Amino acid sequence: MDTLRDENLENVHVLHQSVIFLLFKGAVAWLIGLVLLLVLESSWRALLNFFSGSESQPMTFTEIPIITTTYPWLTGLYILLFVFYGWVVLLIVLHWIYNYYIIEPKNIISRNGIIFSKEARFNMELLQSVAVRQGFFGKIFNYGTIELFNPELEKKVFLRNIPDPYKESKFIEKLCPNTGASHILIKH
Repeated sequence: MDTLRDENLENVHVLHQSVIFLLFKGAVAWLIGLVLLLVLESSWRALLNFFSGSESQPMTFTEIPIITTTYPWLTGLYILLFVFYGWVVLLIVLHWIYNYYIIEPKNIISRNGIIFSKEARFNMELLQSVAVRQGFFGKIFNYGTIELFNPELEKKVFLRNIPDPYKESKFIEKLCPNTGASHILIKH
């Protein structure tokens, strides 16, 4: 009984998007947070100069503590900005964790959603073809999109941004040995 369950577990893969996309989204969130911080600082500097009647001079990072100690309510705005940034990073990570594909012997299941999850099933019994799409950065960072075609559904199913797509496409072919599946490299 345990061997049967172990064999079934060997034939199941859980695939997330490539970690490269998680890091890329985190870097974009960091850059947006940095831009917001700089815009906030320069806006407050311009307002302070306008109301004080002094000429506008470029702000240096050594002046940031002077502004925040002179105007303590600005510290609250910075804290709100960093809390917002933390929530954005948390949502990016949770989105990556809760969006994945499960490859089983007869089905591919796509699960999406953090709070309201959606599940879509793709029957692999009549799978006709498997293709791998890999662009320039996909070749460098070893990720790509697996394209599956089932003539019964008359549509293609895409497993997007999968790490090591050739290995996973071979795994899918192994589960469906009677398919005419082929490794097709499609360049973007």
